[in-house]
Amino acid sequence: SRGLGDVYKRQGSTTPLDTAFQTLLYDLYSKDISVKVKTSFQNKCANGEYVFGQVPFGYAKSEIEKNTVIVNEKEAEIVRHIFSLAEKGMSSTQIAKELIAKQTPTVTQMRHPERKMEREHHTWSNTAVRRILNNRFYLGEMAYGKSVCKSVGSQKTRALPKEDWKIIRNNHEALISEEIYDQVSSFRADCSTKRNREKHPLTGKLYCGGCGYSMVYKPLREKNRYRRFECRKHALLQIPDCCTYMNADLLEETVLMMLNKELMLRGNAMKQKESLSSFQRCLLYTSDAADDK
Repeated sequence: SRGLGDVYKRQGSTTPLDTAFQTLLYDLYSKDISVKVKTSFQNKCANGEYVFGQVPFGYAKSEIEKNTVIVNEKEAEIVRHIFSLAEKGMSSTQIAKELIAKQTPTVTQMRHPERKMEREHHTWSNTAVRRILNNRFYLGEMAYGKSVCKSVGSQKTRALPKEDWKIIRNNHEALISEEIYDQVSSFRADCSTKRNREKHPLTGKLYCGGCGYSMVYKPLREKNRYRRFECRKHALLQIPDCCTYMNADLLEETVLMMLNKELMLRGNAMKQKESLSSFQRCLLYTSDAADDK
């Protein structure tokens, strides 16, 4: 079949006008394909098909019906257990500690048992527990249309408010009832106390020597008398070797001192290299002068 480039290709060299027209056609064709793909995606979602990649913990994709979600009983048992603990009034941190004490496998350990964990202490976290307790997918609901593209063909998206989401109820088998979900409503995202955290240049670069997890930056607040980095797993694992906290001011001063030392060493190395090159040039010049004599 002939493409757009073949239709408008002329013998010999193409003129700038031909190139511009061909580029315009390609752009229009690309946008047309993008609109068709988006429309097809939305139609599948409206029909209740799950086309979002990995399914939430407790479910699996059916091998019989395409884009259909079914219950994974082994995972679902853990999900129901988490909700039952929340019903008893346990916090997300307490639930995570309970799961760790019972050696309950994590999502990664359940779905990828062959994968070697990078950290020795791969465990549940209060964030993972809250993510499950906040998810209305376990009520049998499927939400889509959570974001829109800023322009046709663009990869950038804009998040939509929850009231604009499209929701299909009773789309798949529920793991919990509406009554249970209402009882653990304190875990819902709209009741969360999550704040916009102050970013620090060293965030994501510091790791605890005891458990191997990243250190979390704690800025100055009402309860924090000084800025510091904390091991985010120490409260759950209680590992004696964990670096419980580290003063951010002292850490910044240490890092800056090490960087300056490294820069000085590299600067001295560059000077030594230049001196060596200069010395070699002098030797060559002396040797050439001696040969001329």
